[in-house]
Amino acid sequence: MEIAARMDPLSYGIDGLRGSLIGHSSFGITTDFFVLGILVVLLLGIGSCLFDKIQV
Repeated sequence: MEIAARMDPLSYGIDGLRGSLIGHSSFGITTDFFVLGILVVLLLGIGSCLFDKIQV
């Protein structure tokens, strides 16, 4: 179960929110922002490539 939680990007978002609200996080706030930042860049790149292929 721990492996699945580490692969799920939602876990890092929830953990970052928990860390900012109550001051306790499982992964660390730096890790949360790093993983979410990489995910944003990856999804933005995929979306840009797919958007270029759209024909009107």
